[in-house]
Order: sequence, then C-alpha cells, then structure tokens
Amino acid sequence: MSEGKARYRAVFVSDIHLGSVSCKSEAIQKFMQQCDCEYLYLVGDIIDMWVSRRKGKWQQSHSNVVRSILGKAKYGTKVYLTPGNHDAEFRRMNGLDFGNIFIDHQFTHTTLQDKKLLIIHGDYLDRSVTTLKPLAVMGAWLHEGMSNVNIVTNKIRTKLGKKPSDFSSNAKKRVKSFIRYFTNFEDRICVDAKNGGFDGVVCGHIHRPAFEINDEAGIMYINTGDWMDHCTAMVEHQDGRLEMLKWCPASESLQRASTSLTSAGRELL
Repeated sequence: MSEGKARYRAVFVSDIHLGSVSCKSEAIQKFMQQCDCEYLYLVGDIIDMWVSRRKGKWQQSHSNVVRSILGKAKYGTKVYLTPGNHDAEFRRMNGLDFGNIFIDHQFTHTTLQDKKLLIIHGDYLDRSVTTLKPLAVMGAWLHEGMSNVNIVTNKIRTKLGKKPSDFSSNAKKRVKSFIRYFTNFEDRICVDAKNGGFDGVVCGHIHRPAFEINDEAGIMYINTGDWMDHCTAMVEHQDGRLEMLKWCPASESLQRASTSLTSAGRELL
C-alpha cells in the first residue's frame, strides 16, 4: 500500500469502454492512482472492442489506464475480470489466470461481513446482445458518432457563450432504460443470484449505478454504473462496509454517491 492513498478491501468498476470517445479515461486513471485495494473487480466492458479497432480511436490515456491496472496486479492486488459484451473476446480465456489477473464468466466475492456476492456483467439478459448482436454493434457505432458530433457542437456552443449539451449521453440512457425495463433486468439477475445461494449481485451493462434491496428476490442489487456518464465505483471498506462512490471532477476525488441510492441501499452502507 502507498502512503496518502485511499485503502479499500475491494473495488468494483465496470463499463469503462476504453477506446471509445465517451470514455472518461483521465477520471478512471486518477481514481486508480488514488486508491489501493486487495481485490479489484473489473465487471465487464472495460475495453470497447467494438469501436476501438478503428485507427485513431485508441488514445495514450486509454493505455495509461491499462498500465495502472497491470501495475496494481504487479504489486499484489488480485484483479478479476469478468468480460462483457463489448470485450467478449476475453471470454476465450475464461478460467485462465496470469499472475494476479484472473479471467472468468463470473466470480464470487465474500465480504468481511460474510455477504456472498455474485460478480457478473449481466449482458446475458440483454436479447439485443445475445440474439441481435449486429443491431447492438450498430447502436454502439451510432452512439460513437453522436458523441463526436456532441463534442464539436459543444466547442461551438462554448465559443458562443452557451452551456454545453449532452444529447449523446441522454440518447444512451434512454436505450439502456429501455433494455432495463424490457428485459426486467434487475429482477431477473437478482432471482438468478438468489437461486445460486448469493446474498447479492454486483453487475454492470445497464450503466445505471444502483445499490438497493431487490423486492423480487430480497437480496442486494448493486450496479457499478459506468465511466462514461456517471463515473461511479462500488467499494468494500476494510471493515466490510459496502459503499457507492462517485468521481467529482471539481475536487478530483471520490465522494459518496448518496443521491443515487434508495433508502434501503443507504441502510446497507
């Protein structure tokens, strides 16, 4: 552990989408630099392989994030990667480990308060990914194009003294909300976890940070959010407490994401 860093027992992040224009690579890089942990769970869609293959998409800041993750593994952090739909190529390596880096479809994490958590990305519940992948890939490229237009538009708006707009993120949120309700995402993934004997599930995919008790299954539902719009992470403190944190650009630090939690979720912190 390094002096001056926040120390956690475990850190959970997902949907960083390295290689995409919407990735907040500098924010996740600074977060990685400011914290140490025994266990780092990468809960899918860490690298956006759907769009990053095109020349010019991958930036040095994206490589810096990968180097930070590898550095943590080198100095003792156990890194667990459960691939998502955007980095599904890693699933060819499921079951393998590279030093302190482990790759598999899902993992089990037991907190110091003896809570057994299922760690899985969750894309298996999204029909647009499992059976209509070309449509999903097309949607990813559409969002990438809209994000580029959004950047150019905001430069013009700034010069005109107007506030920046974020129509690309709003469109993404509407799509993810549709998937969430159309697939009954939260209930289905929690019921699956409950049937597997878990006390909770930690997932990603929907890009909506959440920490609450699922009414259908009666277990914890934790969605780590993303590092495109929300910049959130779930952490387990050294005493076993779980907490949702949000990156604050103004202070360049993580703060408690209380506004995104339900009353039931707050009681679990």
